[in-house]
Amino acid sequence: MIYMFIAFILLLFAYYFDFRNQNNKNKYLYYYSVLIVLILFAGLRYRIGLDTIRYMSYFQGIPTFNTISLSDWKNPTGYEPLYYLLVVISKSISTDFFVFQIIHATIVNSIIFYYIKNNTKYIFTGVFCYFIFCYLNFNCEILRESLAVSVFLISSKHLIRGQYLKYYLGVLIACLFHISALFLVALPLLKKIKLNYVVLIGTIPLVFLVGYLINSDSSTYLQLLLDLNQSLDGKIDRYSSSTLIQDMLSINGIIILMICNAIYPIASLFYLKKKNPILAQKFEMFIFMFVIVSILTLFIALFYRLLNYFIVFTLIIFSEAIINFYIKSRKYKKAAFNMVLIVFFPLFFFNIHSYFGNESNSNIKKYSRYHPYSSIIEEEEDRERELLFIYYEAQ
Repeated sequence: MIYMFIAFILLLFAYYFDFRNQNNKNKYLYYYSVLIVLILFAGLRYRIGLDTIRYMSYFQGIPTFNTISLSDWKNPTGYEPLYYLLVVISKSISTDFFVFQIIHATIVNSIIFYYIKNNTKYIFTGVFCYFIFCYLNFNCEILRESLAVSVFLISSKHLIRGQYLKYYLGVLIACLFHISALFLVALPLLKKIKLNYVVLIGTIPLVFLVGYLINSDSSTYLQLLLDLNQSLDGKIDRYSSSTLIQDMLSINGIIILMICNAIYPIASLFYLKKKNPILAQKFEMFIFMFVIVSILTLFIALFYRLLNYFIVFTLIIFSEAIINFYIKSRKYKKAAFNMVLIVFFPLFFFNIHSYFGNESNSNIKKYSRYHPYSSIIEEEEDRERELLFIYYEAQ
């Protein structure tokens, strides 16, 4: 299985360069080679990802620069202006959808790799976490939102530095790719909050209370607001969200969400306050927001879309925590790596295991969206995946 092979190679790089701290002069050559591989892997895919199929259908109705009219610019078929412009540019280059996939994958993955490289020296551990947790989602599903997330990653440095005009300009650009980025205008309110045990004890119960009140009194109106972009997408997105709601609001789903999205991020952040206080201080508002949104997701499941904006910060914190914990455990010699596995195994297990569940009211596995891999070279259609597309009316 090609996904397992890529994950294994990334794990080998992480072990050699991060765990063993080998200063090989070719380290960044390997790093950028991995970037190219992941760009091509996503860019050359064929009919992989539920949302990809919908975007392929949308692509067919988009004009090129040679055929576009003024009315097309005024009414960009329901999607945000910058995404529409990117599709027009892509289609003007080639009417093959895979060209757009390559352009999209290049933008998103280049920015994420750049951000990882600039914020942690454990770059391969960061990329491994990215591949496991959100690579497929960013490159095969949430194509518009991943562009907005990428813009936010770039503009986040301005928020950290207190350069609010530049930050809000970045938020505006992100909104022009995906309207969900609009909530980022409120993020500076958290900048002065210093996350500690007192703040956590006071805030988390309050967030639970707010979530409960919103859910019981006005959840319908809030969900309509949060779902503004999904209402433009139509039935398919809303139907997909209902599957996610069922999974997350089960007892197992709630426990797993709290373990992976609250306990691990908070524990990792507080651990790094001692090991890497500069990074911890820089990222604490993003981790805090990740935890808050995760809790609100228990009451209003559509909040899950907002988690995408903070997942990269969380993965960098995980990477730093994993390697620093390993360094601290090296006094136990051969047992050090085993200790890392014991502590962090649940985090990775729950995420990977989620792919092996069934799609709602069907016997089709969730991994069928991506496995087996098919490229534009052979253009093979997988029967299970095609049934999934039919089931969700995605084609």
